[in-house]
Amino acid sequence: MSTSHDAAGITNKHWKLVELNGNPVTFPESVDAAFILLNSDGTVSGNLGCNSFFGSYTLQEGDRITFSQLANTQKMCFDTSIMDIESEMIRVLQSADNYNLNEKQLVLNRARMAPLARFEIVPMN
Repeated sequence: MSTSHDAAGITNKHWKLVELNGNPVTFPESVDAAFILLNSDGTVSGNLGCNSFFGSYTLQEGDRITFSQLANTQKMCFDTSIMDIESEMIRVLQSADNYNLNEKQLVLNRARMAPLARFEIVPMN
């Protein structure tokens, strides 16, 4: 895995999804919020809301990121709005090619378009 200067700031942190394609994301109390975890070994895992996912990612100079080999479980979600969020989050991960990072937020982008997804850091126990 190629790493950029921000690798330590992005990896091994619990990033909770708060915005998708410019729209705030909320989940019912009965559903876990969607999140991603970028592990230092180049693997990514997380929750899409109802289903979990896993795969690989690569960081490159210039805050570039690519996700690959993504797969997810296929449980039936009873709330169709959650299924819509899940489908869109997978599309975002597949198309993101760069990111912005600060102490509290990770933003995934495609080229110079508007942010695809915004995540906030959640302290890990």
